[in-house]
Parts: sequence; C-alpha cells; structure tokens
Amino acid sequence: MDGLEWLSQGMGLQADMSVRGSDFRGVGVALGGLALRQPQTEHFQSELPAPMELFLPAEVVTGPDQRLASAGHLVGSVSLDFAPVRRTRRFALGLGEEGNNRQSLFLSAAVGAGDPWAYSAFAWHESLAGGDHGHNRGDRAGGGLHLQRRTGTDSLDALAAYQEKAFGARGFYGASASWPASERTEDALLLFSWRHDLAAPDTFLRLAAATRRFGDDYVLDDRLPSLYRNLHRTLVSSVAGDGRLGLDGPLFLNWRLAAEDERIASHGVYNQAATEGLGRHDRQRLSLMLLPECTSPRWTFMAGADAVLLDAAAAELLTLGSAEYRPHPGHALRLGYAEAVRQPSFTELDYESPSSLGDRGLDNETAAEMDIEMRSRWSGTVRTRVALFRRITRNTVDWGRPRGGERWLAADVGTVITEGFELTAETDLPHHWTIAAFYRHLARDGRSPHASRYVFDFQQHRAGLELAWQPRSGWALRLHAAPYRFARNPARGGGRGGVDSSLNLTIPLPVTHRAPGGALLRIRATNLLDEGTQVFPGQKRAGRHVMAELILNW
Repeated sequence: MDGLEWLSQGMGLQADMSVRGSDFRGVGVALGGLALRQPQTEHFQSELPAPMELFLPAEVVTGPDQRLASAGHLVGSVSLDFAPVRRTRRFALGLGEEGNNRQSLFLSAAVGAGDPWAYSAFAWHESLAGGDHGHNRGDRAGGGLHLQRRTGTDSLDALAAYQEKAFGARGFYGASASWPASERTEDALLLFSWRHDLAAPDTFLRLAAATRRFGDDYVLDDRLPSLYRNLHRTLVSSVAGDGRLGLDGPLFLNWRLAAEDERIASHGVYNQAATEGLGRHDRQRLSLMLLPECTSPRWTFMAGADAVLLDAAAAELLTLGSAEYRPHPGHALRLGYAEAVRQPSFTELDYESPSSLGDRGLDNETAAEMDIEMRSRWSGTVRTRVALFRRITRNTVDWGRPRGGERWLAADVGTVITEGFELTAETDLPHHWTIAAFYRHLARDGRSPHASRYVFDFQQHRAGLELAWQPRSGWALRLHAAPYRFARNPARGGGRGGVDSSLNLTIPLPVTHRAPGGALLRIRATNLLDEGTQVFPGQKRAGRHVMAELILNW
C-alpha cells in the first residue's frame, strides 16, 4: 500500500505500522468514520478482526485528509470504508513450509431478490512458524458477520467480528531473546455506521458507533510463568457524527463531533507476587472539528480547528488547513497543515517488568506537521507524486536505554523534528506491465537516549521498485524490492542496511462445470532474498516465507 510500511515481528502474527517514518504509536485504523484506538499499547492498532474483502481499497491519509476520515491518530491512518456487498462464495486453503497453513471462508449475497439488505459471513484460521525463533510459532482464528442495507441515498453497515491469537513472543518488544515469552489476545468488535447522501454532490451526513473489547495475556518466561505475567482487558467505546454540508455556492462545512471512552482492568504476577499490572483506569475524549471549505474549478481552501477535551488534562485547540491548486486536469499542488494530540498508552504509563519500566508522569504528546505535495498524471500513462514534510512532536515518548542501563525506560525525550521527502512514479508499459518506483529520505533531530527502541531507530533512506503484470483475468504477478538504510543506533546489532522483497503470483486453474466460478493458485513469498537485517533493534528477523494457496470460487 502506497505510504504504509508493515514492520513484522516473527512471521507476521504480530506487526506494527509506520507512515512517513513514524513509530507504531502514530498510526492506526479508521473505519466507517471512527478512529480505532488501543489504549493498552498501540502495538495492537494494526489489528482488525475482519477480512479486507469487506472494504473498498484502503488509503493512507495524513494531515487534514486524516481528520476528514475520522478523529485521527498522531501521524496518519489507514482509512477503510465498507464496499457494496456483491455475491461471493470463496474458500481458500494455503500450505507452506514448516507446517505453515491457512484456511478461510467468505460468503456474501443479497438477502433476497431486489432486497436492499445483504450480508457477508467470514471465518479463517492460520498457523505459522515463527521464522525467527522456533518458539515463536503461533495460531490465529476468527470470524464474524456483516449486514448492509443500501438504497439510493442511504448506506447502513453493521459489523460483528472476533479474533483470537496465540503466539510465541520471544525477543519481541525489546525483551531479551533468552526469555521464551508467549502471548494470547482476544479481540471482539461491534461497529455500526450509517451514511446519508444529501442533494448537493459530495455532501453527506454520517453517524457511527463502536465498542471493542480486547484481552492480552503476556508471559515473559514460559518456563517460569510466576516470574512475570500480565493480563489486561481494555474496553473502548466511541461514537461520532460527521458530514460535509453545502452552505452557499462554493462554500462547504466539514464537521465532526466525536466522543471516546477508554477503560482498562489489569492484574499480574511479578517475582511470584501478585501485582495490579497496569491497574484499573478509565479516561474520556471529546472532540469537535469545524473545517470550512471554499472550492472552485482550480482552487480548494480549507481552514479550521479541532477542539479536543481530554479527561484530567488541559483542552487542546488543534489547527487544520490546506490549499490545493489544480492548474491542469490531472495535476494538483497541495499545501497542508495539521496538529494532533495523543495520550500516552497505559503501557507507557504503568508498565513494570524485568526488561521495561513505564513512567506515570508522562504528558500528552502533540504533533504539528506541514507538507507540500504535487500529484500529476502525464499523458495518461505516467503518474508521479512529490511530497515534502516537516513534523514537530512535543513531549515525545520513546522507549530508551541509558548507557549502562538494563531496562528500557519510557521517557519524555522532549521536542523531536522530523523532516523528509517522498518521490513516487508509476507508468503503464506495453503487454500489460506496470512499473512503480519510490524513494524517501528522513532526517530527525532531538534528544536521543543512548539506545532507542523506536523514535530514533528509523530508516534514513528507503527506495522501492515494483513490477506488476496482469495479462488477462485471473493472472497476476507482483514483484517488490525495497533497499533501505537505518540511522545509527547503539541498540541496533549487525548491519544498518538491507532489502525488503516479496513475490505474489496468481494463476487461474482449469475448472469443471461444478465450479463455474473458477479456481486460482496463489503463491506468496515474503523476505524473498532471505534478508537478515533487524526490523527492530536487537530482534532477530524471520527468514524467507513461501506459501501456496488454492482459492475456489463457486
């Protein structure tokens, strides 16, 4: 996905997201107008217990665009909206080396002929070897139901989804690989979204609500569970109303009113003694965004603010604005500015283990980012994007290890300035080929601890080249390679440079009249070059992973 980096731990049962060089805490998922947060630790903000078949193509949004999609995260969001339900019956079976396997079932259809109601039902199971340590084998299983009602002006979606994971976490989160850690999570999501399109083009009203219960059971050493164990239960409830209203002629009003409630109940064991873990806490967040817009055939201006009220903290007034100029069809130059605020996770505030220690005195983290972006389409076959950005975060939280220290400490490292630029180019070639290239450079200035786990461990340079071929329906080939080089960090072992690489190949198979929908063979390979450079400092990387998947449609 353009603009998103997937930072996998082990074979991928646990992973972080990054946008524009952010660490995992700056990125989350936005769905149906809601920002889905995880107050225990944002390591789980990449989780969504629902298949991508339910949604329109995902989009990475930053700046003011992020706030149009939802209440937003500190740096960016992966924005999702429900796709219209189409009749689908699909079963997939995947097999790989080391006993890796995956099974999934997806069914969707209208309730009745001509009925505006439709449904999707889904279930899956996946078992993967760790790839980094033999201990880190894991299983994931889940399922759910999606109901949808669509008429000429209204769209209603209701989702109930559940997922369980159990995996080895040896070497994860900065803990020493000498401890055979394990983790089990449970994720239950209920979400409702209703959108009503108004008479003027691109104007609408939307209401959304969600409640999500997440459980996390972490054991630092499976050989001695009473050394350190934590059991957390978070409950996050949110409701939002937003829309785009036509005022007079070229004037519009983008608005959002959102309320969120976060609760955690935790307990554990440390050195064979019962503890409160992360404790029992609740906190609330209320925000009101008003973003007036003036648009014409060549210009669009937006300027406004988001007032955020935080429980037991000072209110924040966050400024938002953008100006876009379209000199010719297919070309757009945009200048954007956005401010955001993030409350520290309960892990950063209250964590205490043999390897890490939180800090109850941390303040809310704020960010202000300005960017300028030029998107162009040349001769209909060449597409380019150039973006420059500068982000300032204050009260920045990082997990650092002072010189000679044994534990990672959650600390306020003050003001951090991130500057960078991104270049992307894509062109269509003869014979159904597409080639895309990418380059990003980052520079970061701030007060770094002697060894940094996240903020000051970043890729200074990252390039990418992707080849895609789709000669006819059912056939597809995608080959991706992305060389990179990390900044200097005393915590990082081995080399600073490496290459991310992957291969996806889909081949249609002959079918009989009993399976008129067709059958596909899909081959996926990650870390194709068997690169060993650490994705996270001090953490062993998983090797090459290949899986073949048979997909049956009927």
